[in-house]
Amino acid sequence: MRKNIKVTAVDIEEIDDGFPRGSLTGFVEWLSFIAERIPHEFIDSAEIRIEGRMRHDQPLAHITVRYERPEKAGEELLRRSAEKLAQEAKHFRHNVIYEKLKIRVDNF
Repeated sequence: MRKNIKVTAVDIEEIDDGFPRGSLTGFVEWLSFIAERIPHEFIDSAEIRIEGRMRHDQPLAHITVRYERPEKAGEELLRRSAEKLAQEAKHFRHNVIYEKLKIRVDNF
């Protein structure tokens, strides 16, 4: 089953090139440019987060714009493969621990 994934359209701090500066009109134009990069069918899921962060004892603005979309078939396949590998690794670790404990108990 395919899941929805969050796609980051922009993740920018005040010190980065391309950070909107100046007037409110300039900010709105910049935000409109970002919104145009989001596929039309997913624009209603877009959300913006504006935060203040500290870096080297200096307050900085941080802007993130994300939207949600269904994962593509290839992404689903990769996710399922990664989940399977993670499960196999977990099972392997449990077996290793079990065998070590078994040796200790048998040698006790």
